[in-house]
Amino acid sequence: MTEQQKTRLIGFGLVLVASIFNGLIPSSTQYAMKSGLSIETILVVRYFIGTGLLWLYIFLGKKSWQVSGELRFFMILLGVLLFGATTVINESYKYLPGAVAQILVFLYVVIVVIIEIFTGNQKIVPKRILCLIAAFLGLLFVVWPWGAFSDTRLLGSLLALGGAFFYALQTLGLGSNRLRNVDAVVITGYMNLFIFMATLLRCLLAGEPLLPQEATPWWPLLTLGVGAAFVAPVAFCLAVKKIGASDTSLTNTSEPVFAYIAGILIMSDRISWNATFGGIMVLSSVVLLNMPGKRRRSEPPR
Repeated sequence: MTEQQKTRLIGFGLVLVASIFNGLIPSSTQYAMKSGLSIETILVVRYFIGTGLLWLYIFLGKKSWQVSGELRFFMILLGVLLFGATTVINESYKYLPGAVAQILVFLYVVIVVIIEIFTGNQKIVPKRILCLIAAFLGLLFVVWPWGAFSDTRLLGSLLALGGAFFYALQTLGLGSNRLRNVDAVVITGYMNLFIFMATLLRCLLAGEPLLPQEATPWWPLLTLGVGAAFVAPVAFCLAVKKIGASDTSLTNTSEPVFAYIAGILIMSDRISWNATFGGIMVLSSVVLLNMPGKRRRSEPPR
């Protein structure tokens, strides 16, 4: 095996690690909720652990974290968008199976393409139009149940789609030239620092405890804090360096698959055939839109 092949193998391994931990977010959050924890408490613990580990990694790795006030303000704005995405996505877990919510969130790629077409940053070509149509049809299959359409399912779907919209705006922000020379882990550190402070304030205003008050299983919180908020973004950033943004984002579309499996194993989810078929359509569209041949944007770590 050549050195290049080893590098690519390591890169794909890193992005799979990131995909697995991100795929565990819905079921781990839902399991913690089932154990009696509020969303506010879960998010505070998740970002307290993840943000602390990220900044420890930044300092120990001697990464250049001191930036201009303008860049710091811009990264905080991205943190605001990610806080909005995280908040509404986690609220959607109250009403939808985790895999369904994850598929809807992955429509952020489609939203990015639509925005870039309208702003003139991308050309209208048949492949993109077909992908957008397929993604929209897949969305209908995912959202529309085989039977009565409940208000809770509608609310959960709207929340997940709202998260996808915030996520798309943040992705566009991450593609800004002003961040070209800033380490991706440092960007994530600043964004997560804002999210932690915002979730802490939200938790205090809601009157929820900052830490679990009873004998609550800690494995879902550690999965979210250590795995999803620290290991996943670091692994994703390292993968981009080894195999490039295009291959990393393309491989990262396996994330909803892991969410699907985790939902079945951890939460005993039952995903309808139409949601499964719609998810395949959505992910196929995302894969095609991620294929090389157009300007790529890295997915922001969650």
